[in-house]
Amino acid sequence: VVFLLFICWSDQALSYIFQDMPWPHSPLLLQLSLLMFTAALGMGWLVHHRHLREQQAEMADECSLANIFRAAPCGLGLVRDRIFIEVNTQLCQFTGYARDELIGQSSRLLYANDESFMRVGRELTAQCHQQGRFTVQSCWHRKDGTAIAVLLSCTPIDAGIVFTALDITAHKQTEQHLRD
Repeated sequence: VVFLLFICWSDQALSYIFQDMPWPHSPLLLQLSLLMFTAALGMGWLVHHRHLREQQAEMADECSLANIFRAAPCGLGLVRDRIFIEVNTQLCQFTGYARDELIGQSSRLLYANDESFMRVGRELTAQCHQQGRFTVQSCWHRKDGTAIAVLLSCTPIDAGIVFTALDITAHKQTEQHLRD
């Protein structure tokens, strides 16, 4: 590219090379052609490297999110329109569902009834708009039908809503036992 730029601006060199050629092969026309070609190459290079940087950043974000999902000691997931997009192993373990059974399904699957599902949805919407995050205690049901108390915390991100779910069933049972 530097060589082509040097040739483009080296009028004497081109005049010497093309001194006996007719007008269509004039040095000025060749200079302009080489300049346009060099600019096109430069633009192509810039666009290509910008695209590569964007892909690398996207892959780094995905790897970071995957590592967070893997390392979290509590249930963690991503929902869009209350449909599971991603869940971690811990969430699957305490709900009894396999990852494939949750991905693509409505989060309604974990609630005992429509009323609690709708209540959590209303509260989530209100708190997220006011505070940018949402925390609530709720009751889910494992795959085998066993009720579990969960502490849900959610926050909206570009891809949907990321949530943590902590099984607080044992804590609730201990509280109840101490009250009795």
